Amino acid sequence: MILITRPHKKAQQLAIQLKKKNISSCIDSLFSFSLPTAKINLKLYSDCLIASTQAVNAIKEKHSNEIKYLKKCNLYVIGQETAKALVAIKIKNIKKVFQNSDELACYLSPFSSDIKKLCYLSSNVKNTKLIKELTARKIIYSRKIVYTVRAKKKFNLQTVNALKNKTIKVVTLYSMYSAHLYISHLTAARVTRQAKIITHVCLSKDIAKFMIKKGFKKVLSASKPTEVSLIQAIQESVN
Repeated sequence: MILITRPHKKAQQLAIQLKKKNISSCIDSLFSFSLPTAKINLKLYSDCLIASTQAVNAIKEKHSNEIKYLKKCNLYVIGQETAKALVAIKIKNIKKVFQNSDELACYLSPFSSDIKKLCYLSSNVKNTKLIKELTARKIIYSRKIVYTVRAKKKFNLQTVNALKNKTIKVVTLYSMYSAHLYISHLTAARVTRQAKIITHVCLSKDIAKFMIKKGFKKVLSASKPTEVSLIQAIQESVN
């Protein structure tokens, strides 16, 4: 059994993909999203950094009047899925797509003087690594919160029982934030010892390194930060 920890809609999509490969799964989303009502003004910016599909969804659902200004910006995008979501709402002026924040920061560094006003569309949860990289390279930016992440307080009872009974063999972790929540919930449910023998499949090497540092032995990372690569890693873990 695979435990999927990402938000419910995306978790369901992954569960369907796994089912096609005869891999059973259960869902316990560690957090959910909501959209704040605060307005933004993208007219003020020449460049825009978009790091998640959820940020694109927020623009589509709550700030559609800003799309015309977004189309005039130089767009720096993290993730192919994010780029696809932008194209789906007819935003195609993407300057470059990056696999992760490290790639983005390295690329932007030589051009930092060319970026006049950069807007970073974000959630309420800070991507501390990305912010650190931007600051280190003296890239001036304005962070706008376009969606809110709401953490779940604890695991479902079914998840706790499945961990205790050792029926969960693999856990997926999509972000550093979810990894922190996951470990916190393990501690609260007193099932850390049982979880230490489970295989953890992570979307990135950074998440995998964090899990290993926390004492988890069976840790894999996707070869690329994409769902296709993650599924491949899951298949390897169950074979």
